[in-house]
Amino acid sequence: MQHYSFEKQLAQIAHSINEGRISHAYLFSRGDIEQMKECALSVAGLLLEQKIGEGINPDLTIVSPETDSGRISVEQIRQFRSYLSLAPHSSPYKVAVIESAERMGEDAQSMFLKLLEEPKGQAVIILIAKQPDILLSTIRSRTQEIRFASQQVSLDVKRYEESETIRKFRDLRKVSLSERFQYAATLSEDNKESLFMCSEWLGYLRALMIGEVKKKSLHTKRLKRLVELVDDTMSCLSSTNVNAKLSLERIMLAL
Repeated sequence: MQHYSFEKQLAQIAHSINEGRISHAYLFSRGDIEQMKECALSVAGLLLEQKIGEGINPDLTIVSPETDSGRISVEQIRQFRSYLSLAPHSSPYKVAVIESAERMGEDAQSMFLKLLEEPKGQAVIILIAKQPDILLSTIRSRTQEIRFASQQVSLDVKRYEESETIRKFRDLRKVSLSERFQYAATLSEDNKESLFMCSEWLGYLRALMIGEVKKKSLHTKRLKRLVELVDDTMSCLSSTNVNAKLSLERIMLAL
């Protein structure tokens, strides 16, 4: 099992706890998912005064994307709200962790926003998001962001290739340009889904590119161009009213 470093972030929150200045909602962002999750569980251990992993704690809940859809649904947030409405069972706080929070759809985010607007005194929420810009700005503004530095531009290409998202991305090279454009058109209808897909593609392409550089491969220049295109598309989708379909079509052309 890989162990991640997050001493600085944990020390920052531990200091706030000791000073009695704990935030009702944190946003752990831009690091490796497992790194941020380990830190979130360590924070939970401090708040619940129990080492997490030693049995189930009724005052801790973790919400993850549904297996089938890969999204966090409205129903999950509704159950999450019910959980937070209860007083702590045996600890000073209730702690709720939302993993891959950017996978909440718009309706789920809107419902979650209402929770942040009416914080519970004994509840602490920790959002984990590799791509926090996909979240509503009103959600981000109501949380204390704790940034992490990714400890690897994930070089584990095999891990990426095992994901359904990357399998579909690789298969796009095998179909006609018109089919790729149709895929881009469908994807462009959901801005948040487009951002998430681009984020996954970018991580995979960077991992591939670093591997090719080490081998001094002739494919490096082409991969670099793809990385730049996907990175530019993500920036556009995050901050402007750019035509999403045209931006995604540029990637399809470069495959």
